[in-house]
Amino acid sequence: MKIILENTDDLNKRGIYKIYCKENNKFYIGSTGKSFKQRFSQHKSKLKNNKHSCKHLQAAYNLYGEDSFEFSIVKVMDSIIEDILLEESKIIKDLDACNPEIGFNMNPNCDKSAMLCKDVSMKASEALKEKYKEGIPHMK
Repeated sequence: MKIILENTDDLNKRGIYKIYCKENNKFYIGSTGKSFKQRFSQHKSKLKNNKHSCKHLQAAYNLYGEDSFEFSIVKVMDSIIEDILLEESKIIKDLDACNPEIGFNMNPNCDKSAMLCKDVSMKASEALKEKYKEGIPHMK
């Protein structure tokens, strides 16, 4: 899978992306609260290991091979996770990405729970690191 970018700095940002299959002209729309680079790596690994959650995308990958796919950034967003997910759902609906003739997406409504849980966990972890930076409070 090849990454198509206008600006390489965008790889470290987050937002909405597209995975496009050159062989059948279908695409998958997704979002990331991490970086595009991390999300690209996750997709690539899951597809290579035949473990991707999107059955249609996985089937096309198995049929056409890695070289038939391109990963590109649709929209960079410096927003909270909820806004990114809302925008992803809007783009999926606007592009009709759940139509099996057009796209690989299976659900126009994004699963907020996984991203929100990770976002909350990261914030809690950062807060605890800051709190315990100078040592454990009950040890003083």
